Amino acid sequence: MPINSELAYQMSFASYPDEVAYVDVLKGIDNRKLIGKRLEKALSLAGTGANLVPVYVDPQIVDLTRKATPLVELIPRVANRGKSADFNRITALGSVGARGEDAALYDADDTYVRLSAPIRYWYGVGRVTGQVLAAAAEYIDAMNQEVLMKTKQLRYIEEHAILNSQAGTGTQASAVPFNAEGYDGLLVQQAGSTLSGTLYSANSNFTDLNSALEISNVRASVTQARNFGGEPKIIVTDWAGVDVLKGLLMEFQRYVDTTRLAWGIETLSFDGIPVIGSRFLADRGIGFGQSAGNYLTPDGYRWMMLFDTDVLEMRVLQDVVFERLAKVNDSDKFMLKLYETVVNKAPEFNAAIRRFT
Repeated sequence: MPINSELAYQMSFASYPDEVAYVDVLKGIDNRKLIGKRLEKALSLAGTGANLVPVYVDPQIVDLTRKATPLVELIPRVANRGKSADFNRITALGSVGARGEDAALYDADDTYVRLSAPIRYWYGVGRVTGQVLAAAAEYIDAMNQEVLMKTKQLRYIEEHAILNSQAGTGTQASAVPFNAEGYDGLLVQQAGSTLSGTLYSANSNFTDLNSALEISNVRASVTQARNFGGEPKIIVTDWAGVDVLKGLLMEFQRYVDTTRLAWGIETLSFDGIPVIGSRFLADRGIGFGQSAGNYLTPDGYRWMMLFDTDVLEMRVLQDVVFERLAKVNDSDKFMLKLYETVVNKAPEFNAAIRRFT
């Protein structure tokens, strides 16, 4: 004869003084339908309801370190062969022209120069203990979360390095997160003699303004790049610099022109050139040890870069790869690795403005 469910529920108190069994097949107890009613009654008792309500953590984790990495996407990624990125530049043309009848013919040799940039190696290492994997299983996939965060961090440092990294010499070469194993970023390649770059030794279309920015300054830099054969396609500065440029434009026109980039992003336009704000050119960047109020740039000044993306390349020997490491403890350890270097094949086609307000 089956035991009455209500009676079974009362009997369960005697059988289990510390915990109430709501299902016990051997004793014929199945109170899954009644447990809700009993819980409602318990919650109505003064002083006890708060102890019976479980805490549920929101499964969405808010990432306060999140940063956009536009240059990682906008700079063409080109497969590289070998451990260095090598390319030739034509720096001078031979003399050609009209000559008289039966004149002597001389060779008109062009000048070719080869440059080489070593591929650099970036790593991110993560580990999740077995205890976390077991305890967090009902809340989140801890391993996937760790891989996701390390992938983001690798992209953040990649974006930072594209602009600011300096190989071997200078203040930034020894600053967190860079060291002598990094490559020269685009700022250093544009202003080699100012920042002691290793890939290029001379400055190209570089303006050390050290004063308030004017619209004429930006237009002059665009003209410099065009006179040498370039065609700037994007302007990159910090967000405060974007506000400065926006304020200047609003003084001369009733509205600020905008343009659409990839992914449907609408941004400020300067004479038809999109202006991109970067969090990796100013303070409150990715937090790799910089003090508040200091710029993340190699020299600590504000920069505005005008890029012809046709001559920028991220030379990639191997894109981001996940690889498990040896298991020697009760944990799963892995690494993410990335082999690449950024090259500005023609700084003359680009321009830069430094120290403006």
